[in-house]
Amino acid sequence: MLIDQHNRQLTYLRLVVTDRRNLRCRYCMPEEGMAFAPREALVNYDEILYLCGVLAEMGVTKVRLTGGEPLVRRDLPVLVGDWENLFPRLAMSTNGILLPRYLDELAALDLFEGRLTPPT
Repeated sequence: MLIDQHNRQLTYLRLVVTDRRNLRCRYCMPEEGMAFAPREALVNYDEILYLCGVLAEMGVTKVRLTGGEPLVRRDLPVLVGDWENLFPRLAMSTNGILLPRYLDELAALDLFEGRLTPPT
């Protein structure tokens, strides 16, 4: 079980699956000072899957995929499919630009929990 410094059980993970982006904004991709990690320095598919398996065993039940832009990671639907039995709840923060490319595949994996519109 994961416990924080206030003796609370941690069950929620925010997982950065890439530092790459498909849009440029002042917040996450300023014109100067932005350096991407070399591809070989990024966590690979097997490492992410192993880490998530360990975290699921430690009580993590909800994962939010973030980035960069998670949908620029080409194997994202494969990762989500492999997590199907690990985590009861999956969510994703995205700008939505690439969503049409993966929508059917991710919806079939219940990533959207029956909701395709942003919460109000």
